[in-house]
Amino acid sequence: MTYNIDEQLKKIRGFIEETPLAYKEEIEVKTGMIDEMDWENEWKKYFHNFKVGRNFLIVPSWEYADVEIADSDKVIKIDPGMAFGTGDHATTSLCLTFLEDVIKPSDKVIDVGTGSGILAIGAYLLGARNIKATDIDDLSLQVSKENFALNDCGADITVMPADLLKDETENYDVVVANILAHIIDDMIDDAYTLLNDNGRFIASGIIVEKRDEIITHMTAAGFSITEVLEEEGWVAILAVKVA
Repeated sequence: MTYNIDEQLKKIRGFIEETPLAYKEEIEVKTGMIDEMDWENEWKKYFHNFKVGRNFLIVPSWEYADVEIADSDKVIKIDPGMAFGTGDHATTSLCLTFLEDVIKPSDKVIDVGTGSGILAIGAYLLGARNIKATDIDDLSLQVSKENFALNDCGADITVMPADLLKDETENYDVVVANILAHIIDDMIDDAYTLLNDNGRFIASGIIVEKRDEIITHMTAAGFSITEVLEEEGWVAILAVKVA
């Protein structure tokens, strides 16, 4: 596929101009010629194990044999490939922190927009055994399956293509979604409908400027806001469907 570079740059600058992004004034678009590289593997030089949430340890699959693991560590082995989700973004940390607070072994969980599958794996490591992971992107579905296999949890996680919760018919105890604010906004009412009484909705990928708008919609839908976490300009919200 051939791209018109000038046309793509115009689209990028238009998106930046029209979208309410955090620290927009600091965004600068630069172009230049670079040497040919194996980009799918080149970034692995800079991706190393790290702690996230309270007790999770994210470990690249190619480093696992050399990592010291504490008894308290809940290890997520990951090979993101070309899918979204290395685990080092603030929104992932916030979601995992909330999962640590709310997951019970009896919970039925759905991870909407699973990407590389980190949140579904996190739910599994916290004891959940009835988990569904969905995404609209075929590549993400393939990568998530590979990561579930890496973590020996594929038998307990159902992977399906889906557009948010639009065609979902099952009920859940936990809905978790780390996407973007306008997409979260689109799924609030469906999340409320599909959650069991006292079910929890964990939502992130929300910039600070969109926090109040999302909270207002959640409250109007019937949710009670339990806690809001903020990190590096990003927000995660924990909401409960009050019985």
